[in-house]
Amino acid sequence: MSEKQIIKRYLIGTFSLTYFMWGIILIANQFGYLKFGTIIFWPIYAIGGLASTIMGALLSKKSGKVENYIQLIKESFTVRQPVKYYIVVFILFAVSFGIPAIRNEITSKMKWYMGIMYIFYMIFFGGLEEVGWRYTFQPALEKYLPYGFASCITACFWAAWHLPLFFMEGMNKGASFEIFIIGVFGMSFMLGAIYRVTHSLWLCVLFHAMINAFSQVWINSNNITNPLISTCISSAFKILAAVIIVLLHKSYVNRNTPSS
Repeated sequence: MSEKQIIKRYLIGTFSLTYFMWGIILIANQFGYLKFGTIIFWPIYAIGGLASTIMGALLSKKSGKVENYIQLIKESFTVRQPVKYYIVVFILFAVSFGIPAIRNEITSKMKWYMGIMYIFYMIFFGGLEEVGWRYTFQPALEKYLPYGFASCITACFWAAWHLPLFFMEGMNKGASFEIFIIGVFGMSFMLGAIYRVTHSLWLCVLFHAMINAFSQVWINSNNITNPLISTCISSAFKILAAVIIVLLHKSYVNRNTPSS
């Protein structure tokens, strides 16, 4: 299977399943059904949310990237990684929350250690999206495009995939989709950098879960006068940090690759 086929099938499959399932919720909401938090709401919502994971898994096996689903599960949870790769993850995590903290734009909603507890939950509610977006989709794009362009395209599709949530009752209440898009660009560059440098699906899953988890702990403060400008500044630093890490890694590889 060619990379072009992977890209096409991934997008069609992921968006079709997600928009179909979440579309059911959106339509039902208009008639007072499938309210957020009800028993029937959750399985429909979960299937839509798992579309990227499902399509990533199917295409990874079909393309031969993994021999079977057991291997994919192992790659999703291969905790044993070089320490230097965990350092990359924590540097990007520090940038994600450090810049807003320096600017006094976040405040603690709960004790910091609650974030660690939330990570385990967020692995399955967000983290495993990386089976699709970073493990399957972006590497296929990078066969044709440089890392930066591939990260931008991934960000656009990734943001569009989340769009129905901004119309769903009980989800992203009062949030701005425009601001969300800008934030997604920062995340896309960082996650793309993690996979490009480490080739570890697990570290992408972990980083995604960490960001989601601690976003419940450290929330936006009342000191933000212009959320759009604030998000632009934060994303700019995230993108800069990610690009620097990718360039340093490329330089390191070039220095340590014997010339032919």
